[in-house]
Amino acid sequence: EQQGLYLEAIHHALEAGDYHHASTMLQEISEVLFAGGKIDTLEDFIARIPTEVLREYPILLLDQAWQYILSWDFAEGANMLKSVRQYLEQIEASEVEESVMSKEDQQYLKGKLEHREMMLYFISDNWQETEARCEAWLAADYPRDPTLHIFTSVKVVLEAARRNRLQLIDTQATASALHDLLVENKVYYGNVYHDCLYGITLSLQGDLKEAEIRFNDAISQAIKMQGRLSTLASMPGLLLAELYYQRNRLDEARIAINEHIENSVRLGVVDQLIAGYITKARLHAHEADYQGALNTLKDADKHVVLFGFDRLRLHIVAERIRLYMLSGEDKLAF
Repeated sequence: EQQGLYLEAIHHALEAGDYHHASTMLQEISEVLFAGGKIDTLEDFIARIPTEVLREYPILLLDQAWQYILSWDFAEGANMLKSVRQYLEQIEASEVEESVMSKEDQQYLKGKLEHREMMLYFISDNWQETEARCEAWLAADYPRDPTLHIFTSVKVVLEAARRNRLQLIDTQATASALHDLLVENKVYYGNVYHDCLYGITLSLQGDLKEAEIRFNDAISQAIKMQGRLSTLASMPGLLLAELYYQRNRLDEARIAINEHIENSVRLGVVDQLIAGYITKARLHAHEADYQGALNTLKDADKHVVLFGFDRLRLHIVAERIRLYMLSGEDKLAF
């Protein structure tokens, strides 16, 4: 109810051209909007604020940067983070810093900035730097946002980073605690990511039944928030397709691929692209359609070029070699 009053007040301030008042109110609830998945609302408000005004509100700049990062526009996101970093360094070096921004607000801004920088490494698939940034953020003990959105996302991403090094100690207990925290604080958007990332861990551990439950939970939440054919739903949808293939449920895998693969770009993580394109190629190969499989990998190549996903590239190379061997084209494999 209080959030609704804020949104109405922000709308009226923007309509009246009172951009500073609108920006002040918006940065009070921006993290709550993100946590609840109301990203379109936040984007719409930010887009209506003139650039020269927006520069005075670094919290909103960080929200805008995260929108770029989440949509895989890494260069634009990095540039915006750099500008906020420079702003913060100027404030910290100022002798009149308390009159510009309190020490507590500086710490909150720094924590939010370093969270966004960590997310840039995570979404762009730099796992080594991601893990180091997560650990550094937690050690710094920054002020928490009202929904614990930033704190929980750091913990979720850290678990995923450790999983990539096959460090799988106490994953079930940690995942359960994080799930409860996300639900309690209504961090619906983050819960979709958490279910997907933990589902990948469960698949790696061989618990495909529980992984399927997690992916289906993520799809249900994504559909509630953005619809069945949304990009958000494609993340668990393609991970589920890969799981169906692994369990020899090929018809279900095809349905999931056909439903989600066209909507799988510019939101989520590289794992969904790996799951989607490699599974689609293998479904073609299962029917001896090797050219169709190779064409699928060619489609996947463009995402490596556009977004620099090296892990996707390695999976494509390995699958292409496998296809050449299966089709009798041994000389092309090496």
